Amino acid sequence: MNPGGMVWRSLMILTLVLCWSDAFARIGISGPTTIAAPLNWAGGDIVYSHDFCVLSTQEPNQSGNTPVPYQVTTTSPATFVMTSGANQIPFTAVWRDLAGSAVHTLSPGAPSGDIFTGLASGCPPASANARLIISMPEASLLVAPPGNYTAVFMAWVESSGQGRPRIRVTVNLSLTINGVVRISQLDPINLGTFDGINPLAGSDSLCVFRNFAGPYGVRVTGQGAAGAFVLVNGASQVPVAVTWNDGAGAVTLSPGVLLSARSGAYILDPDCAGGGANNATIGVSATAANMGAASTAGVHSGVLTVMVEVQ
Repeated sequence: MNPGGMVWRSLMILTLVLCWSDAFARIGISGPTTIAAPLNWAGGDIVYSHDFCVLSTQEPNQSGNTPVPYQVTTTSPATFVMTSGANQIPFTAVWRDLAGSAVHTLSPGAPSGDIFTGLASGCPPASANARLIISMPEASLLVAPPGNYTAVFMAWVESSGQGRPRIRVTVNLSLTINGVVRISQLDPINLGTFDGINPLAGSDSLCVFRNFAGPYGVRVTGQGAAGAFVLVNGASQVPVAVTWNDGAGAVTLSPGVLLSARSGAYILDPDCAGGGANNATIGVSATAANMGAASTAGVHSGVLTVMVEVQ
């Protein structure tokens, strides 16, 4: 006690400031990020794929290593096409998450959003967590004029965080389209029933397509010895004659022998407008003498194999 005196009290104020730094994101790809993709086409669709190991993490401190999702944004080409001069072949690009379930069809310049699964460390051996799939349908390839087609596909792989880091993937696509000729719209030919007197004949109109203007050749073989044109019923055979007409008149074919310099191939679509623009006719005929000489009565049938080639 200090009567009559003054008592001093002091108060210490403690201040604590807590600081968090912004999350620092890292993005990386194990393996090459620039890829050469020479494509080959021998009919059907083209489907090219390449697998990546994408590392995407968020690190709020030195010891942090937390996987975070990432997104993909394409930057080139402006439209998904391969080009050869003024000619183009469209393609689609899909990014598939192999570690999760996300599958996204990419659009030029449009980000996918953070939907893909990132990893904190390298992918297991012989494995990956992402796949780029580039596809071209046969319908587009068939009508592409011959030439050397190229495209440079570029996409940014990005993860959220300070600075939004990103890494670029580049795929150099190349494809050579050669001259293509194709036959379609072939239907069975029914010669009818032999009456013992008159010959029989039938024909079928068909489509010959070529991916650029020019002549073609045709070769037909039958199922007889050395490709002979015959109709059979067991051991019984009826020889037949086969003709080809490209619009300039019917020409008699020899089994397995190329008939060259045919013209009029359709170049607008592979099926001649669904058969509406068929441009060739194959004819089959049997003489009364050959049918009368058959060793067996009943139905006789045969198979013709028709091949066309670019000239």
